[in-house]
Amino acid sequence: MRPANDCPAHSCGNHQVITPNRHYGPPKQRIGRVSLPFYRWSLTVRRSVPGYPVELKHIGGHILKRRLDLGLQQKEAARLIDVHPRCLENWEYGRTKPADRFIPG
Repeated sequence: MRPANDCPAHSCGNHQVITPNRHYGPPKQRIGRVSLPFYRWSLTVRRSVPGYPVELKHIGGHILKRRLDLGLQQKEAARLIDVHPRCLENWEYGRTKPADRFIPG
């Protein structure tokens, strides 16, 4: 086999040419958008929020969903309803149920 430099235009078929990656600079952020070549359209995908409950199995799942919809952290939500953040965490993960005084109406 000949080295890649001796073969004009690499047309001999006797070797495999590996080209280096020409990407320089910082990596681009992934935003959930796919661009198709030679098209003017792009596909946009809505990414799920980590920890967002897919299936609401207990009242804590509803509490967690509402908190994430409002964009609150556990500490902020716990302060709003006047409970300890650990208590709110226990409700959200279904370890305990909230007392009747915390359930509206």
